[in-house]
Amino acid sequence: MRLIETLPNGNIVFYHFTRADRLEKILSNKNGLCSYRPVACPNPPEEFEGCYLVEGFLEPLPKWLTENFYFGNLGIELVQEYIGNMLLRIEIPLDFPKVYIADYAHVLECRCF
Repeated sequence: MRLIETLPNGNIVFYHFTRADRLEKILSNKNGLCSYRPVACPNPPEEFEGCYLVEGFLEPLPKWLTENFYFGNLGIELVQEYIGNMLLRIEIPLDFPKVYIADYAHVLECRCF
């Protein structure tokens, strides 16, 4: 398990893949990185009902994403196909409201089976 790295200024960093055609909108002062995908699981915790998500990683390119013992490079292939092939580094305050970080492995398992 990798712990969230806290920077000296109290911020955390995560990495998000996107597509080049979305970059201008993400970097504009009016928009930013928006979450349009609802949290979807069979029994979401109450605090996640009505919430949306943005997928990301705690390191730029996790080794398990490209060299997974069970799934090979399926992870990076899915990320680039469904999310995008441009990597963003995102820094936010640790106390930013309602930021939750979850493991991406569940997506690989669902897609594999």
